[in-house]
Amino acid sequence: MPQKASFPPLESLPSGPIRNLTANLRALHEDAGSPSFRRVQEAIEEANLPDTASHERIRQILMGESSGARWERIESIVRVLAAKAHPRRDPDLEVARFLLLWRQVFDAAVDTAPPDAVATSTPAGDLVGTPPPDQDLTLPPASWPGFHLETGNIPQEVKNAAALLSPDDLVSLHRRLAVEVGESEAVKTLKVIGRLRNPYAVIEIVEKFRKSSLHKEATIILQEAVASWSIRDVEDLVQLFWKEGWQIDTLIEAIAVFRSAEEVARILHLMDQREEAETLKRKFAELRDDAQVEELDELLGGN
Repeated sequence: MPQKASFPPLESLPSGPIRNLTANLRALHEDAGSPSFRRVQEAIEEANLPDTASHERIRQILMGESSGARWERIESIVRVLAAKAHPRRDPDLEVARFLLLWRQVFDAAVDTAPPDAVATSTPAGDLVGTPPPDQDLTLPPASWPGFHLETGNIPQEVKNAAALLSPDDLVSLHRRLAVEVGESEAVKTLKVIGRLRNPYAVIEIVEKFRKSSLHKEATIILQEAVASWSIRDVEDLVQLFWKEGWQIDTLIEAIAVFRSAEEVARILHLMDQREEAETLKRKFAELRDDAQVEELDELLGGN
């Protein structure tokens, strides 16, 4: 019989939305028979749910480190646990209940985080403090050129909508906000979209914005995603671009600007012999300083 997971006491977490979400997730996990984190991961992958999560990320979330988790990731965990629970719980009802809990965590995170609580960058744009693989971000890097995410004046329902609405509805929302509050305010919502949605959702959203002749807006969403996601999600995005047969020049430039030399080397390995690999190396050399270019060259074995 597998050993039951051991969690730190809830009292070790700050009172408020995070503790509340964590307490409910742990209770659902226990009702589901306390399955191992790896079994939860496997069940998510088998069920083709909205997002995936490694067993380590699932462990982190149940430990109380969920302030940066995308909604799709929480939803996938909840659906698996609800289906295993005894007595059985309706997954749709549980998802609706946890959505309210997640919204409280999300709103608290974006409204209270200080400007220096996120990654910083060098003048050349090299991100410092990139999260480890499969680690979600609470906030995107606030110091890359032209970026200032001040969300306090964005209505709560708009922030929630950015994380949840369909691509069609997001296009309509952006156009309405651009008219009602101005283009600069509407851009903030685009950045929230890029930060919170998963690679599959971003592909659909970018496609819809492009088809609606909102090319600049699509680029903003894409840049925000590349800047703030885990490198694993960025790799998924690259592969989805290939699957769709899309030109990836914009994506390559964003990777060259926002990701570390080590991460770019990882993307280049993924690209292998594709001609995009040479384009990425050239862009990195153009946009980064000599030390970063030398680091990348060393990582690639001087090739």
